[in-house]
Amino acid sequence: MRPTLTVSLPDAHAALTDAIALVSTPDIAARAPVSIRRLAWAIVASRHGLQVTQRHRPANSSGGPR
Repeated sequence: MRPTLTVSLPDAHAALTDAIALVSTPDIAARAPVSIRRLAWAIVASRHGLQVTQRHRPANSSGGPR
């Protein structure tokens, strides 16, 4: 019998609430790492129907010269 791996993910509503709090509160945002601020911004933007895309360089692709 193989052991099962249980991953605890936050509730979607809780994640959205935390992301909104982080984006809208400068004190909290100042203490958060850049990667967390970007993730929170992407969650809030997605909630408003925006698609967050990578614009600063081409997306990773398979094949082609490197």
